[in-house]
Amino acid sequence: PDIKTHYVFLAEGLRDKEYSQFMQNVYSFAYMMKKNAHDDAPDCLSMGIDFVYHGVSKAVAMRSPFSR
Repeated sequence: PDIKTHYVFLAEGLRDKEYSQFMQNVYSFAYMMKKNAHDDAPDCLSMGIDFVYHGVSKAVAMRSPFSR
């Protein structure tokens, strides 16, 4: 539901080939029903929603506690 709330998608007549393939991967994604071979598009949209709600995280480099 959050994806539908925060994203605006192009109508079918305005989509190029790559955009159409992306949307096909979104529409064919089966949540918790089966293994999805092409889940990059839904993952991308999900990460965008995570960014909307949580913003950017910060990574900090550190020395490995397992190395000498």
